[in-house]
Amino acid sequence: MFSLDSFRLDGRRALVTGGATGIGAAIARGLAAAGADVAVTFHTRPPDDVIAAIGGLGRTAEAIETDLWKMDDVHAARLIAEAGAAIG
Repeated sequence: MFSLDSFRLDGRRALVTGGATGIGAAIARGLAAAGADVAVTFHTRPPDDVIAAIGGLGRTAEAIETDLWKMDDVHAARLIAEAGAAIG
C-alpha cells in the first residue's frame, strides 16, 4: 500500500512564482493540500481564486505582485523576504 504521509509539508512554507494561473496555480494548491503555507507571485491579475482555495484548505496564502521583466522584482532575496513576511 502506498502512503503520501512521507510527503507532508506541515509547518513548511512555499513560494510559487507564476502561481496565479495554470500549472503554477495547480502546484500552489498541491503544496497547500500537502500542508504548506504558500505565497504565489502574480503580474497582472491578483489570484483571488487561488488564495481562496488555499485558505479553504486551512492554510495561509498570500499573493505577491511581481513583474518578471524587472530585475529588482525577481531578485531572489527580495521575493523570499517578502514571502516570509507574508506567510511567516
